[in-house]
Amino acid sequence: MGPISKLIIGILLGICIVWIAIPHPTYQSLSLSPQPTPTVVSENIQPVITLQPTPTQTGWVYDSKTGGYVDVAAPSVPTPLPAVTAAPATLMTVSTDDPNAIEAQKIAQAIDYSNDDVHNFALKQVQHSSAGYYNIAQICDVWQTIYNQWTYVSEPPNFEYWTSASDSINNGLKGNCADYATLNAAVIESIGGSSRVVTACAPGGSPCHAYAEVYLGNSHSGLQTASNYICSRYNCGSIHYNTITDAQGNTEYWLNLDWQAQFPGGPFFQNDGTYKVFYPDEGYSEATCSNENTCTITEETNENVLLQQPLVAPTMVSPTLTIVDNVVNIPYNTNEGYYFNGNAGNIYQISVNAGLTPINILVMDQTNYNIYQNAFKSGSAVSFNAVTYKSVGSEDFDYTLPSSGTYYVVIDNSNFLTGSANSKTSAIVTTKILLIGNS
Repeated sequence: MGPISKLIIGILLGICIVWIAIPHPTYQSLSLSPQPTPTVVSENIQPVITLQPTPTQTGWVYDSKTGGYVDVAAPSVPTPLPAVTAAPATLMTVSTDDPNAIEAQKIAQAIDYSNDDVHNFALKQVQHSSAGYYNIAQICDVWQTIYNQWTYVSEPPNFEYWTSASDSINNGLKGNCADYATLNAAVIESIGGSSRVVTACAPGGSPCHAYAEVYLGNSHSGLQTASNYICSRYNCGSIHYNTITDAQGNTEYWLNLDWQAQFPGGPFFQNDGTYKVFYPDEGYSEATCSNENTCTITEETNENVLLQQPLVAPTMVSPTLTIVDNVVNIPYNTNEGYYFNGNAGNIYQISVNAGLTPINILVMDQTNYNIYQNAFKSGSAVSFNAVTYKSVGSEDFDYTLPSSGTYYVVIDNSNFLTGSANSKTSAIVTTKILLIGNS
């Protein structure tokens, strides 16, 4: 090999040595194959928190430097406040073995006053003239609608089942006395009042009955105010109510709302010497009566009290005040009534329009309305006093109240009245009642 060849070979060897010595990147193929999952060796991973030993009275704190727990003085722990337990209702019984407690729970569930259907129903019944804070006029308004529209349907003669108030509304105000009682109790509660349900049986143990009562307060002056209003509205001479003396010695007054009473505060159902009282909060009590008219539950008495005849205060009237402005579909052989309260001399403008469908229009006071409505339901022939417009499609007229009290404008779509309309079809009727002045 010549010198030139040796030189060339030396240069090439030098270049190879330098290339090997110099760092250079490595290249991998771009493969889409999944990469193997790395294996984790447990002994090389230090846990952040190890198992905690049972603390001593001084406590344990984790020491990151040593990797263990150190016994140190434990901070003081605040003593928890004692649980606040509401005192049980005076008449509350909680034993689930007690049949009265079970019945109380059923009744409380049936008085579903927070249900939207119940609340909305109650609001619709309160008249414009009764506006304001919860008052006796509103109590009478809601009671009156239920009383006027209720259809009695008998059910098993016991109190095993209680229909909720909302179901009674959705059923079209139909049911038995128990259903009527829970509905009244629920609507009273839904507008801000306090109510309860009473059950009792007649002498001999049958029939049994249920009715509602509403709380009127704990002052005799409040009772007198309620009596004044009720007897003005319903032309009564007395009201009927229960009294009970509470733990503080105050007398509570509870007004009868029975369907059989025919007006709020009417006569009580005559019991056999005992009755039970149930509240919306599942509280209840039992009473033993010395006779059919006087019962006691810790000094609670069932009284019929004659209060003085009420004086009707004059009402300041604006030039016009809308009492009713409503459109309703009235099926054939039914009627629709609107009521309002006023003083003697109040002048009302009444407008009723049924289009081409002939109807009957009646205006009457509470007493004659009761006669008319009872006869309408039973089909009996009766005589009553009313201003009537028979077989008309529409009518506009003024009506001056002859005396103070409750009055009704009734749209009758039947042939119940002599010489009345007989459309044999439903009628869509617009009714407006305005208070326009005084005579």
